[in-house]
Amino acid sequence: MKNLEPLEVEKSKNDLVFKLKDCEKIIFTLESAIKVHEMELAGILPSNEYKIHLEFVVETKKSELENRKNEKSQLESDLRNLEEEILKINEEEKLNSKKLMEEEYQQIVESLKKGELVFFLGSDINLCDRPLAKNGEPKTWHPDDQSKYPPTDFEIAQFLARKYGSSLKELIEGESVCPNCNSTGVPDQCPFKNLQFVSQCIHDIFGEYNLYNELIQLFKNHVYASNQVHQNLIEICKFITNYNLEIRDTTVDCPLIISTIYDSTLEQEFSRQGQRFDLISYIEKGKERGKYQHHTPCEKYPPEEKGFPIPNQNYRKAPEGLYHKHVLLKEHPLILKLCNGVFTEDQFEQLIFERVSDQLPNRVRMKLSNNILFLGYPLKTRKSLTILNLFFKGIQRNKWRVIQQACDKGEQKKWSLEDQSSFIFKSPSEFIVQLKQYLVNKY
Repeated sequence: MKNLEPLEVEKSKNDLVFKLKDCEKIIFTLESAIKVHEMELAGILPSNEYKIHLEFVVETKKSELENRKNEKSQLESDLRNLEEEILKINEEEKLNSKKLMEEEYQQIVESLKKGELVFFLGSDINLCDRPLAKNGEPKTWHPDDQSKYPPTDFEIAQFLARKYGSSLKELIEGESVCPNCNSTGVPDQCPFKNLQFVSQCIHDIFGEYNLYNELIQLFKNHVYASNQVHQNLIEICKFITNYNLEIRDTTVDCPLIISTIYDSTLEQEFSRQGQRFDLISYIEKGKERGKYQHHTPCEKYPPEEKGFPIPNQNYRKAPEGLYHKHVLLKEHPLILKLCNGVFTEDQFEQLIFERVSDQLPNRVRMKLSNNILFLGYPLKTRKSLTILNLFFKGIQRNKWRVIQQACDKGEQKKWSLEDQSSFIFKSPSEFIVQLKQYLVNKY
């Protein structure tokens, strides 16, 4: 057992367990046979020859039984030693894992201090800190139960699909899943898992007004409770911003948070904590459609003052006026809502056609090549892949980290990340809490 690899130790344990069980079966068989022969000797008057034969058989089996018991004792001893070895290996793995994770946090914190880290949020962060259902999964969101937590894209799609299911079902060819089904086990290939598909169908059949009326009820007219991701992310932003002010380092940027989420829980939590922030969001309607607008600096959400369109890529400061000296990322954290108000497939096609990634200020675009933390952003929908390819095309991904509870091989392949250590298999809330603790304890 010297210098055995973890897999070899586990294989040896399995072999020993099998041998031990086999030995116990043989012992049981021998003991039963001896008992039968002894009863036979005591209960009958056999011939001398038969009696000698039975006595010989009993003695032979007792000798074999003794050997088997010794073998069992040795196997049990070997098994105990192996289990101790496995415990030792597990402890070493825990220590190594903890050391690697500390190194990971150290690198992330260094990126934060240099102003190079970008937080990229997907709607699955809305699953964090929910109460658990009977199956152990986070409780499913539904507007009728006055849910306190915001919905994911999938849950919005399910809600819309079920509400308009009888009309939408005819548009889906070859699908056996009923949009009105109460089952939560919707397969990945089901179109009803795609918010853009469902939104497009409702838009085409019932019109834009009905679609946006439903969505307004979910977002603009509803305040959701924040979770640990929102709260700790803001505390990290406050810590870094105050840290830079204390050491008077004006060359370091404040944190940038890129969001593909439709609800405004993060912005509302910024306001609740009294932390000012810049806000850049996509304009999906009106004469300025296809551009981004800038609100600065936001003290409340929704912003009290109307935002102004960003004219070109060289945009760094607000126009002449109250905040004309205000420079992006220099005084406050910045939230960039990449696809605010974009729901249908046609709208996403428009994003690609108009190359909206080119509409972002150069100061923000340059940040996209830095270290990026993807939190709750699984690549299972067209929206996710479209945004990734539109805003990160041609960018080296060697500094990306994907934080997810789980990620199958198919999804890992979509990320095209050669370094498998780029995946941190933790829930976004667990990760962000640990990151904040590490940051505060370290500095």
